[in-house]
Amino acid sequence: KQVNKMKEYNTLILTNIKQLLTIEKDFNHSYDEPEELGSIEDGAIVIKNDKIEWIGQSKNLPSSFKNNRKTKTITLENKVVTPGLIDSHTHLIFAGSREKEFEMRIKGSSYEDILKKGGGIHSTVRATRNASEEELFNSAYRRLNTFKKFGITTVEVKSGYGLNLETELKMLKVAKKLNEYHPVDVVPTFLGAHIIPEEYKQKREKYINIIINEMIPEISSKNLAKFCDVFVEKEAYSPEEAEKILTAGLEAGLKPKLHTDQFSSIGGIKLATELNASSVDHCDAITEKDLNLLKNSNIPAVLLPGAVFFISKERYAPAKKMIELKIPTVISTDFNPGSCMTQNLPLIMSIACLKMKILPSDTIISVTINAAKSLNLEKKVGSIKPGKIADLAIFDIPDYRHIVYHFGVNNCWMVIKNGEIIFEKARCD
Repeated sequence: KQVNKMKEYNTLILTNIKQLLTIEKDFNHSYDEPEELGSIEDGAIVIKNDKIEWIGQSKNLPSSFKNNRKTKTITLENKVVTPGLIDSHTHLIFAGSREKEFEMRIKGSSYEDILKKGGGIHSTVRATRNASEEELFNSAYRRLNTFKKFGITTVEVKSGYGLNLETELKMLKVAKKLNEYHPVDVVPTFLGAHIIPEEYKQKREKYINIIINEMIPEISSKNLAKFCDVFVEKEAYSPEEAEKILTAGLEAGLKPKLHTDQFSSIGGIKLATELNASSVDHCDAITEKDLNLLKNSNIPAVLLPGAVFFISKERYAPAKKMIELKIPTVISTDFNPGSCMTQNLPLIMSIACLKMKILPSDTIISVTINAAKSLNLEKKVGSIKPGKIADLAIFDIPDYRHIVYHFGVNNCWMVIKNGEIIFEKARCD
């Protein structure tokens, strides 16, 4: 990360916080009241360098922290502070756009029909293959700036719009460079098994062998990804094909993730539990049997209600049932040019409340500690505790429920990443 060596302070104190949500409980609780979110009224936080040093009520703030001449103090009356939000499923890096398909869906074409005709992901693959590394970096950097302004401090980023060695490497190199130069943390995932590329439609086994024998070894040797993901769906990969790819990824040090049960249930959840995957993503078509498998596995379910909404489907993942079963439940944007063109994670949280009938408190957990768990980052981020990284989102609202209640707008007032202020709305108004 690029560090601000000219920073005038090494201690940052946030005081008089109306609601400080520390997120104290485990990953699989249902939260009905602010107290269960670890809420502290008139709260205070002391940040030393990049770590949280102290939390509590403002009246109990030790005077020793105030006496340091390299201390900056910010008063946050009528503000809500949460852990920095985490978007654990995005397709940030791409070229081109698909507004024509948006219009086609309004006229009656389905997402699957467009994909079968060579549109959808295929059209983004063509554009991304033709884009330079610099073009992809510049456009993704701007998109990350938008994520940041919504209070998001960590973003998972997938490849998958290359579907050949050269472009998959190009995308993952961009992700690595973004993590180095942008204040938001970027967690890279290899998704070479997004769909079968057009040139291998009649030779799918050959392409799968390329993923296993060429792409995974190269990506692993260059340390370009943390996870390996496969889209398990009728129009994409079978569970048997996914098992081969994910096993190869595991052997190369890439932890498994699965896009699965978006449109149909064909065995992806079972495979995820057998491989102890880091997450299963989508889950709109999950069966009762697979819900019970997930319950016993403690694997996070990353739900993407924005994609269901944006492609005009009616079946949302059973989030309320998952929470009742104590499955760690995550909400993410699925930001991508085809099925969910937004970086507004709080808006997606609102959709989750309205369409999945989960509580605002549940959505807070789903974009903080549960999202951190889905990326294996729960020991570093996702809650506000002494010793953890100081990633914070500060909202100009009277109560945390306004994050989802006052929907579609940006209520985020300030963002702190690694102890540094990286966004301040007051300077933009």
